[in-house]
Amino acid sequence: MRAMIVCFSKFGNTRRIAEAVAETMKQAADTRVVSIDRLAASDLEWSDLVVMGSPTHGFTVPQEVRAVLEVLPQGILAGKSVAAFDTTVRAWPLRRLRASPKLLDHLRRLGGKPVAPAETFYVRARNPQKAAEGRRDRPALRRRDRASPGMGRQDHRAIDEGGSGEMKARYKHTNIIARDWQRLAKFYEEVFGCVRVPPERYLSGEWLEKGTAVKGARFSGVHLALPGYEGHAPTLEIYQYSHNEDKPSPAANREGFGHIAFEVEDMAEALRIVQQHGGHALGEIVSHEVPGAGLLTFTYVSDPEGNILELQTWR
Repeated sequence: MRAMIVCFSKFGNTRRIAEAVAETMKQAADTRVVSIDRLAASDLEWSDLVVMGSPTHGFTVPQEVRAVLEVLPQGILAGKSVAAFDTTVRAWPLRRLRASPKLLDHLRRLGGKPVAPAETFYVRARNPQKAAEGRRDRPALRRRDRASPGMGRQDHRAIDEGGSGEMKARYKHTNIIARDWQRLAKFYEEVFGCVRVPPERYLSGEWLEKGTAVKGARFSGVHLALPGYEGHAPTLEIYQYSHNEDKPSPAANREGFGHIAFEVEDMAEALRIVQQHGGHALGEIVSHEVPGAGLLTFTYVSDPEGNILELQTWR
C-alpha cells in the first residue's frame, strides 16, 4: 500500500504530527509526507491512502488549504481511502467546529472513502518555531514569562537597528476593561474557545500608576489566547480595576476602537451560542459580495458587558 500524508503547517506543529503518523505507518505502507503547497495531482494518483492534516483556524479549515482543495479535479480520489486530522491548542467547546471533519468532507467530495473518524491532536508550544509536543485529548498551553503585566518577556527592542526609523512591532493583545472580569473571561472561553494563559494578574503599585497614568491603579484579570493560532497567539487582556470609569453606550460608529471580530463556520449557530451565554444580537445576519475579496456574511453582537463583536464568514 502507498500512503500520502498531506499537511499544512504554519509553525511546525502540524508537520511534526504528520511526520509522527508517517513513521508509524511506514511499518505497513510506503509512506510519504508532502506540504500542501507542494502537492501535485500525481502525488494523489500515486496513493492508495491519502491522509490530510491542518491546524484549526477560526473554527474551520485554513484558507490556504481550502484554496488547494477547491481546484483539485473532481473524482481524483475515487477508489482511494482517506482520513483527516487537525491540530489545536485546546479542546473546542463545540467539537464539530474543528478543521478535521471539514477536511474529511472535502476529501469525500473528491471521491475518497473515509476509513477512520476525523481526529484532533492537541499541541503544546512554547515558541511558534518550536513545537514541543503533540498529544491527543490532552490540551495544554504553557504560560509565558512572568516578567510583565502583558504577555511576558519577548524581544522588546522597538526601533529598527538598521536606522530606517521603522518600528519593529508584533501585535500582542487587545485590552477589555470589565465590570466582572471572571464572568467576561468565562464568556470568551465558552463561546469562542479562548484559552487562559496563566498566571492571573493581581497588580498594583507606583510602577503601575506611572505606566497607566491612573492614580491608585490596581487591577486583576487574565489573558486569553485567541482561537485559530498555533504557538503564541495574540490575546484578549481582560482586566478589572478597583475603580472603573463609566463608559458611554457602545455604538458601531463611535470614534476610536470599534469592535473585534471572530470568523465562525455557522453564523446562525454562533449567534445562538452568543445569546445563550449572555451576549446580545445587535444587527441582522447579512451577506454581501465584496469586490476582490469574496462573499462576506456577518452580523454584530455584543458580549455580556455590551462590547461589540463581529461574527463573520468568508466564501
